[in-house]
Amino acid sequence: MKKILLVASAAILITIILLFVLIPDTIVVSKVTYTNLKPASVLRCLRDDAKWEQWFPGSNNQDSYIYKGQKFEIGKRTYSSTDISIMRDNITYHSSINVIAISGDSSAIQWALSFKTSINFIKRFIQYQTAKDIKEDFEFLLDNFKTFILQPKNIYGFNVHQTTLTDTSLVAIKTVTTEYPSTQLIYSFVNQLKGYIQQQHATEHNFPMLNITQLQDSSYEVMVGIPTNVPLTGNNIIKPKRMVMLKDKTLVTDVTGDNNTIKKAFNATGNYMNDNGLSSPVIPFQQLVTDRSKEKDSTKWITKIFTPVS
Repeated sequence: MKKILLVASAAILITIILLFVLIPDTIVVSKVTYTNLKPASVLRCLRDDAKWEQWFPGSNNQDSYIYKGQKFEIGKRTYSSTDISIMRDNITYHSSINVIAISGDSSAIQWALSFKTSINFIKRFIQYQTAKDIKEDFEFLLDNFKTFILQPKNIYGFNVHQTTLTDTSLVAIKTVTTEYPSTQLIYSFVNQLKGYIQQQHATEHNFPMLNITQLQDSSYEVMVGIPTNVPLTGNNIIKPKRMVMLKDKTLVTDVTGDNNTIKKAFNATGNYMNDNGLSSPVIPFQQLVTDRSKEKDSTKWITKIFTPVS
């Protein structure tokens, strides 16, 4: 009996020693995922509470979110990180999500925390198990976040993608108006261009194009164009235009909605360009997929915004 007690005591002692040897005084929990997005795009979502509500699973209440019985609370946001407090079993753990630029146009997203372990071997073991659970949660949540941000629409509110501009020859009418151009005015120009193209025995190569630029005196410069299958010479009102075709050097933003929605899409395109270090050497234009003179419900207008970039 005495020998059994000695063996049991020795086993317990060895277990305690192993716990202190294998479980460090400070436990570091870290999970990293990689994405082909630049840090600015990733940070745009981390800084936007509305985006958190879209990608974070479970329930939410303003700056806090509940997942698997744990409360995640957003704290301080810096240039490259976001602090997250995690309340679990009446204990608060302080973590941070860090976005790190890596080679090329990619970034690493790290979610990490650290905490001191107890000298009580039972609490120490429980803390070790808690750290394992938290790491699994980090992995799941980061995978969820990565899946979300890989869709440009989730970041910018609109689908923005790169393409090659194929319509290089067009005819256009340009004018200046004191008020924002009406649909009636725009389509009066479209009809003039259509008539001219028919007179020249040419064909329209794509949907009408529109650019509206507000000038310093608050007037609006309006240009309406239609791509053609062959170059045309124009006349005293209608002018020929040429655009340079550069592979994958044009952004396309897909829009469904009225002029206010289109304005937001232009802003979204600007955000995309800022995040990716792009600039536009020429004016962007709208492609009027929907005939707005026939579709009176502006919320149903389908428009594509083309922005040449460099």
